[in-house]
Amino acid sequence: MSDFIKFTSIYNEFKGNIFNYFLFRTNFDKELSEDLTEDVFEKVIDKIDSIQNENNIKVWIYKVAHNHLVDYFRKSKELLIIDDIDENIDSKVHVDDKDFLNNLIDTKTSIESLKEAIKQLNKTDQYLIALKFFDDLEYEEMEQVLKKNKIAIRTGVSRALKNLKDIINQKT
Repeated sequence: MSDFIKFTSIYNEFKGNIFNYFLFRTNFDKELSEDLTEDVFEKVIDKIDSIQNENNIKVWIYKVAHNHLVDYFRKSKELLIIDDIDENIDSKVHVDDKDFLNNLIDTKTSIESLKEAIKQLNKTDQYLIALKFFDDLEYEEMEQVLKKNKIAIRTGVSRALKNLKDIINQKT
């Protein structure tokens, strides 16, 4: 497969996902999200020949997007805090995450209210919820993107969901 065909395939499959990835993390700044998405695909073009395992393209492109976002926030003096996930918290408090979030949406709040509640979370919690539920990454994929322990990520997601539930319950 030629590099152009490979790139076109990757672009068509992931452009929307990567745009949404940035959109959520930039407080819905469409223009900035478009710019960041373009930057990521420029990096993809530059590194297209280094893709060896096409089964891991999703993880690879999210790593590129994640690293680009971290660089952007560093340069703009906004720090994206990902390293504060406490790896020692008991990981047995997990709920069925998707059912939990869907239940919040169905019974407690509208999508708009949910977005507002998510904005009240700290950046780490926002980021974890976005990766898990909006970008639909599995914990193993999040582990590769974030370079964190899967148990720490599960714990962080559970904590973020608990914090989100607390915010929503305060409003009702």
